[in-house]
This record gives sequence, C-alpha cells and structure tokens, in this order.
Amino acid sequence: MVQDADRPIELALTAAGMMLEGGASAASVAGAMHDIASAAGLGGVTADVNDSVLTIGQQGTAHVGATAISSRTYDFGRLRDTTRVVNDLCANRIDPTTARRLLDTIGDASTHHAMWLRLVASGAAGASWAVVFGADSVVTVSAFVVNIVLAWAHSRLTRIGWPIFFTQLIAGIIAVAVAATVAVFHPHADASLTVTSVIVLLLPGVAFIGGVKDAISGWYLTAIARLAESITAVLGLIIGIQLALTAAAHAGINLDVAPPKAINLSPTPTTLIASGAIAVFFGIVSRNSPKTLAASAVLSAVGLTIYTGALGIDVSGRWATAAAATTIGALAAMIGTLDRTPTLAITTPAMLPLLPGIALYQGMFYGGTHLQNAIMLALALAGGVTAGEYITTTLRSIRVNRPSRA
Repeated sequence: MVQDADRPIELALTAAGMMLEGGASAASVAGAMHDIASAAGLGGVTADVNDSVLTIGQQGTAHVGATAISSRTYDFGRLRDTTRVVNDLCANRIDPTTARRLLDTIGDASTHHAMWLRLVASGAAGASWAVVFGADSVVTVSAFVVNIVLAWAHSRLTRIGWPIFFTQLIAGIIAVAVAATVAVFHPHADASLTVTSVIVLLLPGVAFIGGVKDAISGWYLTAIARLAESITAVLGLIIGIQLALTAAAHAGINLDVAPPKAINLSPTPTTLIASGAIAVFFGIVSRNSPKTLAASAVLSAVGLTIYTGALGIDVSGRWATAAAATTIGALAAMIGTLDRTPTLAITTPAMLPLLPGIALYQGMFYGGTHLQNAIMLALALAGGVTAGEYITTTLRSIRVNRPSRA
C-alpha cells in the first residue's frame, strides 16, 4: 500500500506537464500520467488533460492533484528526454526517486542549441521557404534577416507575457514594412511573396494539426482550445498586415498583399533540398538532436516526393497529402522506436513542406473553399500521421506476440 500518494501524483504531474509543454498530444500526456502513477505504486487513478490544465486523482480517496502550463514551447529536445525518463520508469529500469531527480535535471538544464544558433536557424528556415516559393535573391535574403529579428522579438514578448494575438499582430506589421522597403529598392519584387516568406514560420500549422489530431483521438475540449489558439494567431497576423497596408497607403505606398493561391511543389532538386533544409532548421529551432534532424530531412523529401507523385497520377491533393503523411508517420514511428525519440519530434519538421500553415493562412484570408481546404488538409495530415503511427505500432505488436517456432 502506498504510504504517500502525493509523491506519485506530483511525479506524474511534473513529467506530464513537461511533455505537454513540449507539444505532446493530450492522449499521450494522459496516458503518461496514468502509467507513471502505476509505476510509482499508485493504482486506481484517473487522469485528464483540459487544454493547459492537467489533473490526476486516486479513485475513492482525497488524493487529487492538478497543474497548468503557461504555453506550449515545442521543445522537442526536452520532450525526448522527459519521455525517455517516463519509459524507463514504467519499464522498471529506474525507481521513482531517480526519475524525479532526472526530471529536475532536465528542467534545469540549458537547451541543446545556443540561442544564437536557433535564431540563425529561424532565419535560414525562412530563407528556405522563400526558395520553395520561388522568390528571388533579394526576397530570400530579406526573409533570412527578418525571420531572425522576428524570432528574437517573439521570444522576448512571449517571455514577458504578451498574448499571442499581439505578438502576431506586430509580426504582420513588420512583414508589410519589410515588403514596402523591398519594393522601394526592388520595384519588381512580389510584395505578397515577401510577406509570406517573412511570416511563414509564425503560421501555426503545427498547432492546427495538433488540434485536429487531438480531435481524432477523442480529446475534443483540448482540440477546440488548440484550434482556437491557431485561429487567433492567424487573425493577429492578418489584422497586423491590414493595419500596415492601410498605413502604407496613407503614406503613398500601395502594396498588393495576399496569400499565394497556389504554390508549385514539383520535386526538383532545388525544392527537395529546400524542403529538407526547412525540416533541419525548424528542428534546430525546436532543439532536436542531430540524428532526429537527419531523419526529419529525409522524411520531408520522401513525403514531398510521394505527394507530387500522387498528384502526377491524378490523385486529389487531399489524398496525396494523406498518403505522404501516412508514410511519414509510419517511418517516423519506426525510427522513433529505434532511437527512443517521440514520433512528434520527427514528423513535425518533416510535414512542414506540405504547407499546413500556408493553407490555414489562405483559409482565414480568403474564407469559403480555401478555409474548407485548410481544414481538409489538416485532417489529411493529422489523420495520415496518426494512421501511420498506428500501422507501425500494430505491426510491431503482431511481430512481438507471434509464437516462436521450436
């Protein structure tokens, strides 16, 4: 019998909170709380995740605990380390005391990549997106520089408690200011392409897909909250862009800015290299390990090739996206098992070249069928990745449980 039920509850909340901050799904976080409590000797528990609030309690007793996170940081390095501790505890490779000490070490440790490296990676990711969009050298260099500035400003404003709506609004204003500056010195530059290249890293495609994935897994309240957060972020960008365009027009600078209605993702060497670079640089921003960076880069190229190949045989864009996402999810689950890395850390950078953020930007800007397409794309990506993970997990279980021959 557990002498002190508060310790297992505290341990479960600490680990689960770190996982949720790292971007883990509600289903995996709730499952981790239950498994940790059981491994620590506390049975008969119920665990729940409600957006940013985690609760756990032992049935029939007064032992209940709750905690909340301030935001999701998508720190995949910390998520990986935390998940490994949880798995080791549940496999009885370590005891609860050791697990608690390791979690404290992870929480206090400095990040895997220096701040300057993550800022440069943000700029390089923006420049890589500009290459995918077909931008010229002026727009590409502008995207590199401004994405560094935006990453730094966004980090500072978030740290002091600014709501995401206002940080995104400021980013939208800066994007138009950059487009206006580029237009003065480079009149033939595409203002829409400049703005899109500048804000692309701030488009909440990852959170949007995460919300849809939570809905698929049955965590509807958390899904609604994450989808609302994504919509708020895009609205902030759009309102900031419109405010800046109005101010520019009063200053005599007329810019035609709108999301690109179509983007050519043909698998040319340039596009494949740029898509791999996007996965690598975003992985650095989210503090992935070198092995995970390499895996994400390869899977991004594989996914893009499957997507464009499916389009080439007259498969619809949604089914082509689902096929690419399913492949990415299945392969990422295999790699994650071998490297003891959460699948999320591999799939998220790999899926970015399939444009989930751009689709949401188009949908919120144009409305109508574009919004419907954004929702369907998110369903295809989230559903495909989830299906791929389940396929790999099921095949692995069948192989493990298969009777051996004498």
